[in-house]
Amino acid sequence: MVAQVRVYKAGLGAVAMDQMRIQIKNCVEKDPMWNITWGADISIGKDGFYFIVKGDNAYQDVVVFREGDIVGVVAVRGPADPAALASDWDKNWGQFLRDACLNPNSAMSDAERQPLYKKYKGFVDTQPFSLTADERTTIDNQVFNDLRSSVTASASPDAAGVLPNVSEDTARMLSLGPRAQQGPELEIYNAPTITTSVALDAQPNKPVYPKPIGEAPVNGRVSGPAEDEKGPGCGWELTGQQIPPFDKEGAAQIWADSQAAETERLSKKYYSWVMKTWKYSAAYDKYVNAVTEWNAWVVQSEMLIADAEWANYDKKMIAFTAAQEQYQKDLVNWQNCIASIPATPITPIPIPSDSTVPVPDNTVPVSPADVCPPRPSTPPPAPDQPSMPRPVTSSTTMQGQ
Repeated sequence: MVAQVRVYKAGLGAVAMDQMRIQIKNCVEKDPMWNITWGADISIGKDGFYFIVKGDNAYQDVVVFREGDIVGVVAVRGPADPAALASDWDKNWGQFLRDACLNPNSAMSDAERQPLYKKYKGFVDTQPFSLTADERTTIDNQVFNDLRSSVTASASPDAAGVLPNVSEDTARMLSLGPRAQQGPELEIYNAPTITTSVALDAQPNKPVYPKPIGEAPVNGRVSGPAEDEKGPGCGWELTGQQIPPFDKEGAAQIWADSQAAETERLSKKYYSWVMKTWKYSAAYDKYVNAVTEWNAWVVQSEMLIADAEWANYDKKMIAFTAAQEQYQKDLVNWQNCIASIPATPITPIPIPSDSTVPVPDNTVPVSPADVCPPRPSTPPPAPDQPSMPRPVTSSTTMQGQ
């Protein structure tokens, strides 16, 4: 086994590892004379992988790995088990290098903190930033003034308190004020089911719950250069470098510019949000009124439908009662008719005195169909009651109910 460890400048380990991976894959794909076969990524250190180099009589498994800026290469005359190599490496050297390296999981972006890197930017820090209370108050007042500016200079409330030259929504906003807190969603009755012909008032628009506006956008982030005391990757100390010089005055100006830009960005977003609080207040007020109107229409419509259903039911009950009474009368008449039919005599048939034939009865019943009407048919059953309760103010009330 042959092992080699190389320590790169702070922050450059990930870049070196990436370049090595690219070069090896290029050899595999474009230059077969090297007899290199790509293996696979493996869990050794950070970004570990292995490849195979074939010779005349043997071949080697080459494992590459890193811990921060420390890149290791282990070649084993094979065949070898990369998983076993990973286990042995981590047991003997992994934890030692991770403890020695400031950031063993450094990324390629950390190279931008290294002055020797062609894309050097220095250490950039990011900090939370918020609009001040005074800045928010100033914007709150600005929104109110902008809303008021929609009213012309000569405009003044009329006798009814209405502001002329102002849209309905703007007038509503100015009368209600802003509302940042989300209003509760109200109960909206289901539209009535029309089961009978009835004239209803025009159906209002179904209320739509206004979309909440969310939290006030007053928090952001600012960034700027900061003194890089420890360094990227394994750090300045382990890689033998001095801390880069730091321009405090230049950094202060960059921070100030970043804060100014973030203040402008947040101010625009906060202005828009405050305007939404005024609009939301008006929208929620309209929503509350719309719910009231809708629910009242549903209640009224259900009463009209119920009243119509019960009126129709009452008419059917009157007809049903009359049919029942008529049926009872017809049934009694039919029964009386049947009972009143007398025995009808028939002409006797002469029979010799010495005949043994029995003498038949001298009477037979008269057919009811000849003298009585048909038996009355049973009337239809009573109509079903409406499913809706009878309105208290119903215009029709069935006697005895």
